[in-house]
Amino acid sequence: MSSQPYHILYILDAHTAVAPSEDDPRLQVDRLAISRLNEGDARAWALTEQAHFILVLTHGSVSCFRGLQQLISGLRMEQTLFVRNNMEDECTALMPQLRLSAADYLTIQRYVKCYDKTNATQLHRFLAARFGGFDWDYAPARYPRWHGLYGYSEEEEPQRLAEVIEARRTGRIIIGLIIPFYLYRSDNLRHVDALLAVLQRQGVESHALFSTGAEDAVTGEQGISYALDRYFRSEGEVLPHCIINLMPYALGIFERSGAIYTQPEDASTGILRQLALPVLQTYATNYSAEEYHSRVDGLDTIGLISSVCYPELDGQVDAYPIATRELNEEGLPYFAPLDDELQWVARLSVRWAQLQRKPQEKKRIAIIFHNMPPRNDSIGCAAGLDSPASVYHLINRLREEGIDLPHHYADGDDIIRQIIRAVTNDHSWLDPREVIRRAVDRIPSKLYEGWFDALTPEVQQRLVASWGEAPGTFHVVEGEMPVPGMINGNVFIGLQPPRGYEEHAEAIYHSTDIVCPHYYIAFYRWIRYVFQADLFIHVGTHGSLEWLPGKEKALSCSCFPQLNTLDMPHLYIYHTAVIGEAIQAKRRSAAVLLHHMEPAMREGGAYGPLAEFDVRLNSYISGAVAESQRPILREALLEEARSLELHQDLGYSREGDVEENFFIELHNWLADLKASMVRDGLHIFGQPPMEERMEASIRMLLRLPHGSVTTLLDGLARYYGYTEESLLMELDAKISPTHTASMMIDELTERGQQLIEAMLADGFIAQPAGELLQTILGDCLGEEKSLRGVLQLAIDEVYPRLCRITEELDHCALGVRGGFVPPSKGGSPSRGQLEILPTGRNMYAIDPSEIPSHAAYQIGVRLGQQLLEKHLNTSGSLPESTAFVLYSGDQMRTHGEDIGEILWLMGLRPQWLSEHSDKVIGLEVIPLLELGRPRLDVVSRISGLLRDTFPTLITLLDEAVQLVLSLDEPIEANWVKKHYEEEVAELRAAGIDPETARQEAKLRVFGCPPGTYGGGVAVLVETKQWQSSDDLGETAITWGCHAYSQELHGRVSRGAFERKLARVEATVKNQNIIGFDLYDIDDEYIYHGGIIAAVKKLRGQAPMSYYGNTSDPRHSVVRTLSEESARVLRSRLLNPLWIEGLKRHGYRGAYDVAYNMDNVFGWDATADSVLDWNYEALASHFIGDPANREWLESVNPWALYEIAQRLLEAAQRGMWQAKPETIEMITEIYLSSEGVLEEGASG
Repeated sequence: MSSQPYHILYILDAHTAVAPSEDDPRLQVDRLAISRLNEGDARAWALTEQAHFILVLTHGSVSCFRGLQQLISGLRMEQTLFVRNNMEDECTALMPQLRLSAADYLTIQRYVKCYDKTNATQLHRFLAARFGGFDWDYAPARYPRWHGLYGYSEEEEPQRLAEVIEARRTGRIIIGLIIPFYLYRSDNLRHVDALLAVLQRQGVESHALFSTGAEDAVTGEQGISYALDRYFRSEGEVLPHCIINLMPYALGIFERSGAIYTQPEDASTGILRQLALPVLQTYATNYSAEEYHSRVDGLDTIGLISSVCYPELDGQVDAYPIATRELNEEGLPYFAPLDDELQWVARLSVRWAQLQRKPQEKKRIAIIFHNMPPRNDSIGCAAGLDSPASVYHLINRLREEGIDLPHHYADGDDIIRQIIRAVTNDHSWLDPREVIRRAVDRIPSKLYEGWFDALTPEVQQRLVASWGEAPGTFHVVEGEMPVPGMINGNVFIGLQPPRGYEEHAEAIYHSTDIVCPHYYIAFYRWIRYVFQADLFIHVGTHGSLEWLPGKEKALSCSCFPQLNTLDMPHLYIYHTAVIGEAIQAKRRSAAVLLHHMEPAMREGGAYGPLAEFDVRLNSYISGAVAESQRPILREALLEEARSLELHQDLGYSREGDVEENFFIELHNWLADLKASMVRDGLHIFGQPPMEERMEASIRMLLRLPHGSVTTLLDGLARYYGYTEESLLMELDAKISPTHTASMMIDELTERGQQLIEAMLADGFIAQPAGELLQTILGDCLGEEKSLRGVLQLAIDEVYPRLCRITEELDHCALGVRGGFVPPSKGGSPSRGQLEILPTGRNMYAIDPSEIPSHAAYQIGVRLGQQLLEKHLNTSGSLPESTAFVLYSGDQMRTHGEDIGEILWLMGLRPQWLSEHSDKVIGLEVIPLLELGRPRLDVVSRISGLLRDTFPTLITLLDEAVQLVLSLDEPIEANWVKKHYEEEVAELRAAGIDPETARQEAKLRVFGCPPGTYGGGVAVLVETKQWQSSDDLGETAITWGCHAYSQELHGRVSRGAFERKLARVEATVKNQNIIGFDLYDIDDEYIYHGGIIAAVKKLRGQAPMSYYGNTSDPRHSVVRTLSEESARVLRSRLLNPLWIEGLKRHGYRGAYDVAYNMDNVFGWDATADSVLDWNYEALASHFIGDPANREWLESVNPWALYEIAQRLLEAAQRGMWQAKPETIEMITEIYLSSEGVLEEGASG
């Protein structure tokens, strides 16, 4: 035995504490924070080299310990390592690297499981004896009482349960609490005691249990399922009305040994669904009270994953923290109550409980439409959703549920008409007296001033700074604030107030901290205190509430989202594919999400003159015309292509002859256009797609493989002896005397449509008989099995799940009753995620530590290769510096394809926990010889949402920069290092000290100001407060110049941002679903267009800009911005299929036309990307076509007015050299529609 003390080292994350053991001079026990090792603290790493036995204990994923692999690889033979957390998959993956037998690992785990002073002492004696050669005795681990009722002994439990049963029988509200065992065992319960005291003061009965999570036969733990069944049930009856849960992670993980709910039937057997209660998830932040109130992030990364991300898998309501982490006089941590937040959580739990008890006919509900921008054409704006029709069906369902709704509406448009007849957010068409007369109610200034006085001084100061003394002047009419909307019985249908940016458009150039107006605060208080709503429902994607200033996560009662939600239960109808923004609503407004289905989509096909041209081009390419006729047809095709402006799509000039390859490019380009998916109308909440939309939806969901089942296109191709892959590989390849591969794809698409239509006509209950298959498809020339497999999937899974979309309304009604809305993955069903259906559930996101996944990295590599090939072909060289626009939702849907691409461009790959795990624990350098090119420099403009949801990715990207800069490589092969050294030299020459210069030059991740969101550009475009694209670029810089790294959280770094952008040669924004494109959402031109404008302003020339697309992950493609613009214009905006689909949706459909026109204009303003012929074609199609113009005027004349106004502005600014007759036509429509609107307002 050595005479030296046996050295035991604990490496702990910030959430893990270990009890002290009995003192013994033969032992040296040290504790080390993971953060010190992550920061590269040399003294900390030296301690790891001295220890004999190292225990790494983390509360969350080991991915938080970036140096774990370095620690493992650096272990000496005499050192032993033990790693443990609550995630069994990670522990299992690490076991082979730990040099521990299974028996020893289990023994240590038993001691660690219940870590009090006695077990700590015995563990240390065991380690010294087993691994250090010490002749010591040790006792086995001692186990406590694993579960029980808090505050009661085992003997007292039966009596206490009887009291709770009697309290429920006599009508008292019961609020259940779930306390994690580790808090109970350590007696770290001040915040729990405070919460119980608040509940008691509110007059409700609290019923608290403590328990461990998973069942463990070795230790005698029976787990949370047993505890809930024992203490929260009596003779089949559930005792609580609502539960407040303080246990981190997902209860379902403990119940299902690590599995998560990916199927509807999984959720139906889950713990919480069996209880059928709303569950509020609360927790303690790892920050001290001083830190919590001063910091904008609210919660560290480990806390985000364990206390927010994982509990969402169970379907909890994301409540806010109720405690901070403090240190006592001995330096040991404890949780101290956050009084205001704790009282809010208690009130919210009671309000959810009351929904179960209050009679339906007495419930009062606020239904809120979004209205951005605040114009009369945009009431009910919601991505992919016919919100007026959805509310119409929701109102009818609520009436069936017993809600008092005496007035019946004809349809969704009737709802909109009645709101506009009252008061909206758009007062431009009414005089003030008429506004007051029409308003459903008015908020007197005195009433609001009382509400204002109750706000904290800090909130008051911010409101006054932005909007003047209460109540301000914004939407104050004759001393009162008109409430926009109408009341029907016990339901208020209203419009979310304007965010107010339009009133401060000029300030957007330099100010990023404008809070919401007094009017906004007043509106939600009116709902709560005057209308006295029991709950509120936001309809559609998305509003402004969840984006208001405040903490990015773990909000306090002084954050503006919470100031408006107050203590009202909140349901939020959200697009399933817009998962990032949905998660923001969940986390920043305590919303129960109800995800809705994507609209039906189908191939755009060819139309009008383009269809006629396609037929003739196919004849030319396939050789179906006589050789003598080919020169004549060639000239005719060339002339026709120019008249249709197709040459511009491909980058050819109008003049001169072309090579034969031009026609092949045209053939392939038209194939791309025809295959592009186009929305066939909008989704209506709770309504499965009908008729041809059902056929389109089924085929949409069969466009990608599902496990071993291939795609519908591939099944059909194999029926004829081809494969999907062989056809797509070379679209112009001649595969028969009359067909190219592209022509065969067209034919297979048509036959697939006929096949699904025939199956629907037969009830979609069985495979088509051989005779029917032969009638539709003809003789089988290949094999039938693959196609049969696809059709069986459609029968067994696809069609039934689509029919169950009625559950959207069912679960909304369940939420109104105060029930539990089951959880579901979010994402896009059309991207091969069939398990998301049926929609209508409370969606969750993914584990931030699993980005990029193995698969996502490989797709990212392919995207990077295609990007470099494209740029090389376009410009003749590789781009030394590239700017990426990164969204949170993209990373959630793809598991990090963008991040994988960036890492590969820099010459890096992730290190994963194992080949079977996607947990990223570090980065690995790809040698230059393997890479075969220089390492590219990449600057990332992240969204505010990505900052909030993925702090792990900010760390990863920053680590990537540090790693590449540390490499001993020539700058000619390492452009990150080259630009870094150039920038350091530039700053040093300007008199900047060396350390500051180095820190500034390292920065590569930039985004919105902390606690705020957006890019500022759209407000200027909408309000016309700009002169040139430089103005928009300036605003993009102002809003995007906040640096993020491992050390910085949104520091203003304008100079660093400008220096990085000035080097950018290419910008990139990737897309990954078929439901949205660059003209569908304004974020695209705000962020990507804004960056292009900023680069152009700084460099004096625009960068090359690209769009990657992985909507089919098997076949990624990268297009230039001009190619993508042409594709979307031709395949969707100018396609009759799109506008005809919108016509079924009346007012709401017309708004989508105006909104897309706004986005086209925004792109041209920022990136100069819209051609003259584009404007001419859009003007002709949208308002020049009599049928389209008459439809717009009849259903939404405000949309017609906005389209005409925007087209005229483009011409007036010189963005469009319009034909005189076109301007004359638009002017006439503009003046006419203006007159109609003025007359309608006065009437």
